[in-house]
Amino acid sequence: MAKKYFTLEEANRLIPFLRGEVEQLQALKQEFEVQFSELRRLKMLHGAGNVTMEREDPFFEMEARLEFLQIQARGIIHRIHEAEVQLKDIDMGLVDFPAKLNGQEVFFCWRLGEDRIRHWHYVWEGYYYRKSLDDELPGEDDELPGE
Repeated sequence: MAKKYFTLEEANRLIPFLRGEVEQLQALKQEFEVQFSELRRLKMLHGAGNVTMEREDPFFEMEARLEFLQIQARGIIHRIHEAEVQLKDIDMGLVDFPAKLNGQEVFFCWRLGEDRIRHWHYVWEGYYYRKSLDDELPGEDDELPGE
C-alpha cells in the first residue's frame, strides 16, 4: 500500500473528526488514571494478596472497568490510525499528517485547540521544532541534513 500524503485541505477536513476522537481519548485516559490510582490505593490498604479462592475477588469489578477503558481507548486509537495520521501525544492532543512540501517529506502538525493546521515540521523533528506554514516553507533546492 502506498504511503498517504495529505494536502493541507485534506488534513484540515479531518480536524473535526480528530478533535472529537482526541477529546474522547483524553477523557478516557483521565478516567483510567483516576480509577487505577484508586485501585492501587485499595490494594495497598487491604492487601492484594489476601484474596482466597473461597471469597470473591474484591478488585475484580474495578479491574474489569479498567480493562474496558483500555479497550475503548484502543478502538479510538485504531480509528485515528485508520485515517492514516499519526497520534503523537494524547495529553497534548498532538497529531501529525504525512505531507510533502516542495517535494520534501514533512508533517503537518495539529494540536487540540487549534482551529486548523498552521504548522509543519520535518519528519526527523518534533513538536518543538514546528514552523509556521505562513513563514518558512522548504524550497525544492533546500539541502536536507545529511545530504
